[in-house]
Amino acid sequence: MAEHLGLVQYQNVHKPEPIVQKVIYDPGVQERITLKWLKFIIDWQNFCLESNEKADVDPRDMGWIWFNWYLAQSLRCFKHPAYAEEAEWRVIQVGTAPAGGRAIQPNFRAGRRGIVEYVELNLPGVGDRLPLEIICYGPTLDPTITDRSLSLLCRGQGYEHVSITKSQVPFAG
Repeated sequence: MAEHLGLVQYQNVHKPEPIVQKVIYDPGVQERITLKWLKFIIDWQNFCLESNEKADVDPRDMGWIWFNWYLAQSLRCFKHPAYAEEAEWRVIQVGTAPAGGRAIQPNFRAGRRGIVEYVELNLPGVGDRLPLEIICYGPTLDPTITDRSLSLLCRGQGYEHVSITKSQVPFAG
């Protein structure tokens, strides 16, 4: 799956569907994928220069759009190896259509630190239930309350089987 980072065939490019991507913790894999993309964009730009005989980089060009989508995904899916125990998967919703403009209209809710933007996701092929097995939460001021809150949420949503654990990775903020 990681080898396809950034290359997603959306059913509707004007309103891209969310994708599920495994987080990559291995720096060697991160580097290999990044080098492939850098080679791709250099080759693409050379091809454009040879075929069009112009020196301008056009960020609206499909090669650059694919590269930008790769960058957006890698920023969300590359993490330091210290966090590997999380074995995290991320849901990524691209909010911009390839032609520009907003593809997804956000919703807003009140949060502890102000207004929070969010998007309701409809995950294709998942149905009504996510295949959750474990929730591993990070540093918190009160792990007991966090653990209890997550347990209540899971039970209330019919996920009694989900294991809830606290990450052993210390807060590094």
